Amino acid sequence: MFKAYKYYWENSFKYQATSTRADYWWPVLANLIIYAILWLLLVACGVSSFSSLINGSTQGLGAILIIAVLMAVFGIANIFSGIAITVRRLRDVGISS
Repeated sequence: MFKAYKYYWENSFKYQATSTRADYWWPVLANLIIYAILWLLLVACGVSSFSSLINGSTQGLGAILIIAVLMAVFGIANIFSGIAITVRRLRDVGISS
């Protein structure tokens, strides 16, 4: 799994390489796990911050902002890698223009 995930990030801009099914699906699973963890952290911080807001405090809003920015940066970085691996995988199965 780690080898496929490393391959996923190292070949973010290589559209001519080849990719196996494992090279495609292991990063999908790893990204799903990472996003799930980030969402759980965001929800936990959100619940904590919401109860603080009810009490008149703004404590915890910085953690929400940090996690949201981290999720945005990770998502934008995944766009390029995701497009590259999808193009390689579609070419490998014979679907090309």
